[in-house]
Amino acid sequence: MLAARDGGAAADRSLAALSVLRALRDQLGEWEPELIASARAAGA
Repeated sequence: MLAARDGGAAADRSLAALSVLRALRDQLGEWEPELIASARAAGA
């Protein structure tokens, strides 16, 4: 029973990490075009 609970907690942590990763990926996707435009404007 304890192993099942630990597995559930590990699954919860994994799902939470995936959720955070998705949000971070979305945010980076929004920043990337702006950063590319800024770099180009600066001559890169």
